[in-house]
Amino acid sequence: MARLIKLHLFIVLQASVVVVFIFLVHNRGLQLYQKSLEKNKTELNQNQSSILIISSWRSGSSFLGQLFNINSNVIYLMEPGWHVWKNFWHSNANSLHVEVSKLLRSLFLCNITAFDPYIQPHSRLNRNLFGWALSRALCSPPACDAYNYSETDTEEACSKACGSYPLRNVEKACQAHTHIVLKEVRIFSIEPLYSLPKDPTLNLKIIHLVRDPRGVFKSCSKEHSALNFDSNILYNNFKEKRNFLHYFSVKRDYKLLEEICKSQVNMYKQATQQNHSFIKGHYKMIRFEDLTKDPLKVVSDLYEFTDLTLTPKLQTWIYNLTHGTGDGGKYGSFQVFPCDAVHVSESWKTELSIFTVQQIEQQSYTSFWL
Repeated sequence: MARLIKLHLFIVLQASVVVVFIFLVHNRGLQLYQKSLEKNKTELNQNQSSILIISSWRSGSSFLGQLFNINSNVIYLMEPGWHVWKNFWHSNANSLHVEVSKLLRSLFLCNITAFDPYIQPHSRLNRNLFGWALSRALCSPPACDAYNYSETDTEEACSKACGSYPLRNVEKACQAHTHIVLKEVRIFSIEPLYSLPKDPTLNLKIIHLVRDPRGVFKSCSKEHSALNFDSNILYNNFKEKRNFLHYFSVKRDYKLLEEICKSQVNMYKQATQQNHSFIKGHYKMIRFEDLTKDPLKVVSDLYEFTDLTLTPKLQTWIYNLTHGTGDGGKYGSFQVFPCDAVHVSESWKTELSIFTVQQIEQQSYTSFWL
């Protein structure tokens, strides 16, 4: 019996050593791969630029993202942080900042394997990447040889043609473009991003989009059920939830809006502090209302800020997109359609009650000065 126990312990010990060895080799391989990507970024494409659009949900970030996505020099990925939040749904927003930041940095280096911890091996296809079918670059070669994106195409058309293509093709597409644009609404502090503008290999520009909280509230009210997942993770930031009794009431919505507004103001302050010289020239804040009132001027400024060229064709497309009719698309869809942009940004004035507007102004007064 004693010999059997010793033999069993020996086998367990040997197996443990093998597992640890495999883990170390795999981890070392990932580190070497990451360094290889950084070397390629430095030596092969020194002119490649990184652009990070940060905002809160229902603030017009999908609209702004499409104004970059339409540019043929851009590869655009929508909200990669969704995969982090989806895998850590029991956490709070603050605790996930570092993981989201690490993922963003890897993607700016065209390291698509950064999605591996969040997407199972058999699922590493285009269709399992959040919002992929809205990306012009992922609906075109080399990401997808079966399709060639057109500005008149729909999300459904690309999904049918390119959904089964492997994610590794996204890496090829990333390396083929001069500008990598990532749009993220799951960042509520600039501090976890400080390492990104400090990294010269990224050549990063940060665009911070903010919106009138009354407009945010009105838009969120139309998407209440769709936002429950994200809202719950943000709500976990509050340590004393037991003191907030109305977990599923409108009072909870006001509390969440207050948290969003405070975070946007704090992010602006963090980015513009005088002792943060490493961000100077890398950060620009814009208001959604300004974007809708004078889209060509704002986009022209943003393109200059990010070293992109705004061609006459793009100017015409932007004008048509912002001078249409209706609300810009069906609720629940991230696809952007031609709309009356000014009407969309100001529709809260006719759709919210006076009482609701007063409640919002009391909860989020600090953000109005932005």
